[in-house]
Amino acid sequence: MSDQKHKSLETMVERYVDPEYYQSVLFFVGMHARCPKPTLPRFKAQTANIHVILGGSSSCPDNVEQRRFTVKSDDDANILVTRFASLKTLGSTKPTAAVIYIHGGGFVALSIEVYASEIGSLARDSDMAFFGVDYRLAPEHRGPRASHDCYAVLQHISERASEFNIDAARIALMGNSAGATISAGTSLLARDRALSPPLAKQILIYLLLDDCYLEPNLPESPEALDRTCIAMTRVCLDGYLGEGKWGRPDSPTSPYAIPARASTLRGLPATYLEAPGLDLYRHDALSFVSRLLQDDVSVEFHLWPGLPHEFDLNKATSWYKRAFGSRLRAIKSIGI
Repeated sequence: MSDQKHKSLETMVERYVDPEYYQSVLFFVGMHARCPKPTLPRFKAQTANIHVILGGSSSCPDNVEQRRFTVKSDDDANILVTRFASLKTLGSTKPTAAVIYIHGGGFVALSIEVYASEIGSLARDSDMAFFGVDYRLAPEHRGPRASHDCYAVLQHISERASEFNIDAARIALMGNSAGATISAGTSLLARDRALSPPLAKQILIYLLLDDCYLEPNLPESPEALDRTCIAMTRVCLDGYLGEGKWGRPDSPTSPYAIPARASTLRGLPATYLEAPGLDLYRHDALSFVSRLLQDDVSVEFHLWPGLPHEFDLNKATSWYKRAFGSRLRAIKSIGI
């Protein structure tokens, strides 16, 4: 990109982005403006680098214990699960609520280990157990495989709730980005397979729901951040669903892979949903909220203005603290 176009992009970003967040977004503007055409290996490397640069330490808080175990998926494969629980939670004399956490990474990258700090902080501050799922990644395992892996974990924990000292009627799913997409797909599976007790809540953070809608959000500059995000999303969807198998409304895509394909959302659990105002997928969130309300599902929705996808990687901003607090309140209300 020429210096003139890069300067134009900076001006456009400054106009739309929240002032407090602006300096950190400039880093992304420079990076995206000069990055080569996205490929799957480049996306994986870049995603990992961003989490290291902005996310900081991935270590779990000292007073939160991690225990790893495996669960058999429906095809008999072993799925790694990490339980995060504070000493207070482990010592509770009463069953607690629990959260099944499904990580982001474009369906093709990252792991629960990368999110250990975030999950551990939520487990510590909520006084309940979190179970992080290392579902199998695309393209080796295409959608809806990830949702089936996560449902197997959900079912395992629900059926053995007493062993984990949790209340089976107070289990929620939580995910961010691709993890939120998979969470919504898993919720549909739980509904359709009549999980009992049913899920208490789903907590969905900036999710992609519709493979047929990839349009820029910002009205200016063809080199805007959205354009890079669209290119990356296409690469990830190629890996997740297969080249040429997404973006067509008449294709037989499973709703457990792409939740917007579900004919009805009736019967889903109470839903907490967030979307940043500058996120490419904000339209997915708005459409999903509308459909949930039409199908009589309880919804709490937050649209954070002037912020991009994964804005919460920068934990130094007041926006992160506000979003973290909002999520924590939603978690503490599970099953109440």
